[in-house]
Amino acid sequence: MKKNWNALAEAAGLAIPDIERIAPALDGLEDVFRPLARSIPHDLEPAVVFRPLPPDGDDPR
Repeated sequence: MKKNWNALAEAAGLAIPDIERIAPALDGLEDVFRPLARSIPHDLEPAVVFRPLPPDGDDPR
């Protein structure tokens, strides 16, 4: 069953322009990655993102 990307975006409070145009690409990604995600062991730790500060200590955000 294909996801309703527009409804998901609305539920998340996102206004995504051209959602109907990009929905087929999102469906394609879902079709490719869903089987891969199922193959990940459940006891595997999730990836953690670590963004260290640059040497000068200034936060680039």
